[in-house]
Amino acid sequence: MELLILVQALLIVALFATLHRFAPPSGRSLTLAGLGMAVAMAALTMGVHVTVLTVGRLPAAHIPGFDRLLTWHWPSVPYAIDILAWDYFFGLALLLAMAAFPAGRVQRRIRIGMAASAALCLAGGLLGVLSGNMQIRDIGIIGYGVVFPFTVVHMARLFTRSPTSAGEPAHAP
Repeated sequence: MELLILVQALLIVALFATLHRFAPPSGRSLTLAGLGMAVAMAALTMGVHVTVLTVGRLPAAHIPGFDRLLTWHWPSVPYAIDILAWDYFFGLALLLAMAAFPAGRVQRRIRIGMAASAALCLAGGLLGVLSGNMQIRDIGIIGYGVVFPFTVVHMARLFTRSPTSAGEPAHAP
């Protein structure tokens, strides 16, 4: 699962770069900020998961504070950083990247999916941390683990239908 997250994070950055390129000129500042948030999410989550995969395999007795530094039991450093990555940075990235889809029925579905995913990510992270109940945080997991993949399917449909010439984005003049 850890290795899958490493690949997934890179694919999400590539997707947000594509969204930025696809965006109309009026939305490119927002999609660029969204790309930056996606890069921050990827860097944080990849750092956490590589650390847990490598250092986390050492015997717990060799590392003072192991349970707070290298486990997924709340409260722990990796868990908190991953919440920052997925619930906050990814949620904000989705909201900002919505500017790539200004109109159209298919684009409306994408905007709704992105907004729902972002709202679930942000709500899950905020409510989970404030309450100290990480089961509430599962709301955020539904956002990026369930709603977002369905939204990406709609994006793929749109991208395969959008006419482009010589690599220019569909919204280019």
